[in-house]
Amino acid sequence: MSIESVERVQDAALRNKFAQAYLDYGMYAGKDSFVLLSFFERSEQNVRSIGSSLTLGEGISFRGVLFSAKVKFSVYYHQMKMGKSSVWHGIAVSQLIGKRYFLSSMEDRAETLYDFLMGNYSLPILHEWKDIIYRALEGRMVSLCGHHGRTAAARSGADLAGRYYESRGKRYCLADLCCFEVGENEALLKEAVSGILQTGLVHITEDVMEPLAIASQDSYFKNYGASIVENLRNVVRPVSELDGNTDIVFNTKRMYPQQIAVVNAQAEHLKKNRSGLIIAKMGSGKTLMGLGIAEKYFIDRAFRRGEIKNIRDAYRDAGSLHYRVVIMCPGHLVEKWANEIIMEVPFAKATVVTKFSQLTELYASGEARNGREYYIISKDTIKLAYQEIPTPKKISGRRLAVKKCKSCENVMRYETCSICGSKEYRLEKYDRIMYGLCCPYCNELLFHPGDRVDEAVAGEKELYPMQASDFANKDSANARCYYCGEELWEPYVDNTAPLFADAAKKERVWYRSTYYKNKAGNGKITCWTLKGHEEKLVRIYGEPLNEMRDRTHGVRKYSLSLFMEKKMKNFFDLGIVDEVHTCKGGASAQGISFQHLLNACEKNLNLTGTITGGTAADIFYLFWRLYPRMMSGMGYGWNDVERFSEDYGVVEKRFELIGDAEHWNVGSRGRQIGSPSVKPGISPRLFLKLVDKATFLDITDFSSHLPDFHEKVVVTDIYETGSEEEKAMLRYYHLTADYLKKCSKEKGSGGIRGMKLQFELSYLDKPYGARDIIHPKTGDCLVHPRDYSGLVENGGLLSKERDLIGIVKQELAEGRACAVFAEFTGKEETNVTTRLQEIIRKECGLDENEVVILKSSAPAANKREAWMHSRAEEGMRVFICNPECVATGLDFCWVNKKGIQYNYPTIIFYQMGTSLFTIAQASRRAWRLNQTQECRVYYMGIKGTKQQALIQLIAEKTSANGVMEGRFSVDGLAAMAEGIDVDVRLAQIMSEMDQTSVDDLQGMFDVVNSRKENDESAYGVYRKMLTYKELMGNEAKGMKVDIFDVLSSFSSTDVFSAFRGFTANAAVSGTEKSGMETEKSSDKEKTVESVVNTQVAVPADLLIPDMSVRVKKRKKSGKISIPTRTLFDVV
Repeated sequence: MSIESVERVQDAALRNKFAQAYLDYGMYAGKDSFVLLSFFERSEQNVRSIGSSLTLGEGISFRGVLFSAKVKFSVYYHQMKMGKSSVWHGIAVSQLIGKRYFLSSMEDRAETLYDFLMGNYSLPILHEWKDIIYRALEGRMVSLCGHHGRTAAARSGADLAGRYYESRGKRYCLADLCCFEVGENEALLKEAVSGILQTGLVHITEDVMEPLAIASQDSYFKNYGASIVENLRNVVRPVSELDGNTDIVFNTKRMYPQQIAVVNAQAEHLKKNRSGLIIAKMGSGKTLMGLGIAEKYFIDRAFRRGEIKNIRDAYRDAGSLHYRVVIMCPGHLVEKWANEIIMEVPFAKATVVTKFSQLTELYASGEARNGREYYIISKDTIKLAYQEIPTPKKISGRRLAVKKCKSCENVMRYETCSICGSKEYRLEKYDRIMYGLCCPYCNELLFHPGDRVDEAVAGEKELYPMQASDFANKDSANARCYYCGEELWEPYVDNTAPLFADAAKKERVWYRSTYYKNKAGNGKITCWTLKGHEEKLVRIYGEPLNEMRDRTHGVRKYSLSLFMEKKMKNFFDLGIVDEVHTCKGGASAQGISFQHLLNACEKNLNLTGTITGGTAADIFYLFWRLYPRMMSGMGYGWNDVERFSEDYGVVEKRFELIGDAEHWNVGSRGRQIGSPSVKPGISPRLFLKLVDKATFLDITDFSSHLPDFHEKVVVTDIYETGSEEEKAMLRYYHLTADYLKKCSKEKGSGGIRGMKLQFELSYLDKPYGARDIIHPKTGDCLVHPRDYSGLVENGGLLSKERDLIGIVKQELAEGRACAVFAEFTGKEETNVTTRLQEIIRKECGLDENEVVILKSSAPAANKREAWMHSRAEEGMRVFICNPECVATGLDFCWVNKKGIQYNYPTIIFYQMGTSLFTIAQASRRAWRLNQTQECRVYYMGIKGTKQQALIQLIAEKTSANGVMEGRFSVDGLAAMAEGIDVDVRLAQIMSEMDQTSVDDLQGMFDVVNSRKENDESAYGVYRKMLTYKELMGNEAKGMKVDIFDVLSSFSSTDVFSAFRGFTANAAVSGTEKSGMETEKSSDKEKTVESVVNTQVAVPADLLIPDMSVRVKKRKKSGKISIPTRTLFDVV
């Protein structure tokens, strides 16, 4: 388009029946139609009125002619300055752009047409054909739009040459922009493509082509998955190339080139984006990488601002660099983060925030940064706040009212009009009266957000106002009034104002009651209850267990995260969230605190080892909080988790069957039964939404620095090794499982499937002491489990227990300590930990202190690491626990303050749950960068039962989840596509079991863990990362450290392997080895204790204490002052 093709308009008014606005410019789409409009007016109401006409497809009047009738637009509004006046501006974009029209310059029209065709048609068209395709379709299917020979209209004086339009990373001058129309003629397109292929002008490949053999989606991935993976690797272009070198330094540690590459990539990503995401497997050093990214990003920022001229300027003193970082992590990792910061980041100050007063003091100190500031808050501390109580008290009758927008008369179902975006509304009353809770502010009936009250008025839909039982607990449905938008919950605390100190307290009409969750007595739930309206809760849950009417107030505590959002917006330069997958909930306290933290930070970095648990819903709210613009651009609202799961996952909907089941078709589907439910399964397309936002690092990327890792399947065959009584027990187990399956299919059987699954996974491990299985709805006894306690009397062992003892004996004989995981520890009738402790002590000849149970209830999460270390020093060789207790943060290989290494390289899953999060985290606790022994993980189950099926299901989910974590395989893509209910898949696996099932199952784990030696040449010519002392030389500032605390901090570096090979005459310069370069000892079974007890002769001026007698050297104060180089140049 040229300047001559722009029509200058004198009468530049756009009108509808109610208002008018002034045309800025518009893009013609043929006669009497626009595809793009820019308009303005001083009155917001006039601008929104014109926008509503365009949104509804009513068209607008332009120069006396109706334009764009029956064409709907998307309209965007904002306020702007025009000279000295403030005006409202609207941009209307036709919804036909991308479907019928496309905008482009004449130079790029072929490129844009190619993108249009690829987005609307499924034909395989290669990018290099674009020019030939355009010439073949020009005039036949593609044409330039215009009106009276002009392609755009502009008001008099509008200069389009100075305005630009951005698309696909390019800037187009509005004066050069043209509109092209594409006819809907797929047959013509196929004919054109076929014609140019036949002419030989283009070709797909020079090889002979054969038709694709596609029977199903699963078979497609299995047959052509290798090609998909290879094409993806060729297409994806990373923002930052692999670079294993860096200029930043830590006090003592050196990062591996793989870690440095992640640091460089994320620091570059954060320059242009607000959110960063690292998906790194357990043991790959997420803590150190997080600190490295912060240091790298802020040093680069200082370079750009001209605050420093070279890297040494950033480390001259504590005032060389200024930034503020807040870290949210699980409670048991708080001290670990603080210690890592203090020990490794030069001049850094770490503060653990545990009190509200600490935040207020920080807020009062102002926004000025004072050096490198780090604040660490546990995810439990940051979310805790006062309890809230419902405010509605009155149940009454009211006339139904429909909420309508004042500007466009559209029915509003949310706070903002979906058409014009206005928040102003009016209520249109109707004669129909309904009864329910009333809002204490506007006195209207309370409805759920999104309820179609207008359809209820017309009798098209049955709708009920909210009742007292709807306020049992706070959620997104009862948080605000449908009409006025006011909060419906208030703090449940005493009023501390002196004016009311002596006033008589009003008796509250809401009180808390505790019930069993179901008639089976499984679990408890505490609900808010309105006095006089208890009957519905009693009908649902039964009689309350207690009533807390005596409580008149709760703990007065303000949420730290809420204070940070309200008072400290952008107060922090960077927020780091560790284990971000725990914040996946939309309305959970953890998820809300996560959102508050993001709002308090300019940039955020998120760390996790397992981004999903096997469903698309796991990532929906994480995406919304981290990338809201992307999600809204994809057309998803905050409550569209089900639609997102349908697009990128699996959603199950159940329908009644009409007619004969033998001749079923889509027309046989009757009404829907129950609500849709999200099931396991992830579309590979979801990874494409993640690949440009995350950096991936797997522990196998360090293959040259890691010991071997093996996962082994141990399936017990009771029919082969068990006694007659145990075989009878197994037959009873199958009969009971079949009966429970039949019961679960009956109407009103909700909850039985979960009880059935727990029975199938736990009963075989403890076939005695089980309580009755009660129907959760009716309270009837379904099964009275038989007692087979005779199997374990007089020292008897179950077959699976004998296999466990055999594994433990073998591992202990090799000098390998073990961890045994049992899943069902919540109830005494299913808890086997005490039993396992007894038989391991007896059968393996171990003392009481050598076999220990780590309970879920005690010690607290933040004290488990200290508990584990103390028990290890007391001689613990086997410990038993629920895998949830060690899923995050605990390392199974460490060196204590005395220089002794403790290692638990063998993990045994005696029982397993269905959570991929837990199993993936717990199974890798021992496989760390400081590990020197081979790591083994055993998965135990009983043949022909749900236990064996569960092992296969976990292998499938692990393979599928590997794709979301950046590890592509054909099996992984196929597993993602399958997506099926856990219980259904377990049943399928059991029906498919045969003699080769165990071997196939072992093979699945071998594929999942297959790894090749990592080619570190891809990271460039590696330059050993410097330490702070090496960088600064004589200018380095001294530090006061506790030498024993320093040694104990090396939980992720094989420090003591550096002492191996030390000779009495070794020079310092010749003995220094980085964590990457240190060669592992050929004798991996050699303990560090023997190394530590060896005296190391070094020059006297290094002032290194004799390690064999260092306890005697320690000063009374517990501190000795040494320069940084003194210790670590030797180590």
